[in-house]
Amino acid sequence: MTIASILLAPLAINAVGQAVNSVKNIFTGNKTGKTTEDTVELSRKNDSNSKEYFKRMIGNDWKPGEPISLAKLKTAFSAGITSLKEKLAELMENAGIPLNPGFEITIDASGKIIIDGERTDCDKIQALFENDEDLQQSVIDSLDRQSLIHSIKSSKSKNPYDTMKQPPTSLSIHFK
Repeated sequence: MTIASILLAPLAINAVGQAVNSVKNIFTGNKTGKTTEDTVELSRKNDSNSKEYFKRMIGNDWKPGEPISLAKLKTAFSAGITSLKEKLAELMENAGIPLNPGFEITIDASGKIIIDGERTDCDKIQALFENDEDLQQSVIDSLDRQSLIHSIKSSKSKNPYDTMKQPPTSLSIHFK
């Protein structure tokens, strides 16, 4: 799947577009005036949609005008993946679907969640997403955080090829 197909997904187009477009290739200064390597400032206006989006991505303690902290974003990403995996594990167990082997979650061009992997019951896992908007939003938020992390890392890189790399477009889910 290409990044273009992710960006075309109706459920994810606005959020992923904001994620990629909201990171500026500059570093912010901290209170002492020194630049920091782990934060970037937003390039978009602080409109209400952007404020709510970044609060959801980073956490409710983020305030408009503050730089995005890569560490906070990574923490939010980890927490989001943990929450997604916990909810999926519960739904899968209730439906009698084994947790292993792992699988990939992507979003197709129409906005549909697609489950792929080396298992015969991917369609059963995919069906769990069909009527669960919270579960769908968890996937979208996780992909958005992943895109933001990629954008921040590539904007800080001194390697010009890093800025050309496409952000990840799927989530790998593995249970212990």
